[in-house]
This record gives sequence, C-alpha cells and structure tokens, in this order.
Amino acid sequence: MFACFAFVLSCCMVLTESLRHTGQHINHDGRAGTFVKALEFKHRLRICNAYPGTAAIDIYKGKGDRLNGDGPMPYKSCNDFVTPLKAGDKLEFKIGDANAGTFSIADLPNNDAVLFLVIHRHDTLSTAVAFESHV
Repeated sequence: MFACFAFVLSCCMVLTESLRHTGQHINHDGRAGTFVKALEFKHRLRICNAYPGTAAIDIYKGKGDRLNGDGPMPYKSCNDFVTPLKAGDKLEFKIGDANAGTFSIADLPNNDAVLFLVIHRHDTLSTAVAFESHV
C-alpha cells in the first residue's frame, strides 16, 4: 500500500515539475492552465479644447465612434474619456461637418497613464489646428 502511495506521489511531483517548466499549472478543473496573463494597462484620455472660436469640437475615435456623446466641446473646456486606447488609434476632430484635424497615437507606455491632449490654433494667420500631447 505504501509503495502504491509513493508511486502516485512521485507521479504527481513529476507532473508538477514538468508544468512548472512550461509555465502552466493545474486548475481546479484538473486541466492545465497558464500563469502567464497578458497585462492590461488603464490608459485614460484627457482632451482640452484651446482652439478659439464660437463653434464647439466633436471628437471621434476612428471613423464613427463619437467620444463626446454628451455634446461638442466648447472653447476652454476639458473632458476625460474612458475608451480603450492602443498605438495606431486615430482621433478625429470636427467642427460641424468639417474635419479640423486628426491626431494619431504613436505609442503608449507600459503602465497606467493619462494621455493629455490639447487641440489649439496652429498660428494666427490660418485656421489650421495643432496638437500638444503628454503622457
């Protein structure tokens, strides 16, 4: 009886050791799982409208996902947006139906962070926009 118990125990130890080398574990269902999980960081977006004018700005992520669903952002206002962000995302800014400009997210840090983005007038001689960003 002791020999049988010792054999089962040694088999369990071998299985555990082999799973440890592959980064897996046995979950409560008796199936092998993994300890490795993809890290998800909380990236928040804070946008301020410093573009002078009477018309407010609408913000879209991609082509159709409107971020400011509660209404356009007037001049001298800031809003926080809860939306998943990733490198390559494009934020489109519109005044009415006209495209004011597009900001492309090049990279995001590997930690929780706030992307601070300000849209403002490029210069006093044109109506072009410019962006300032900070993470």
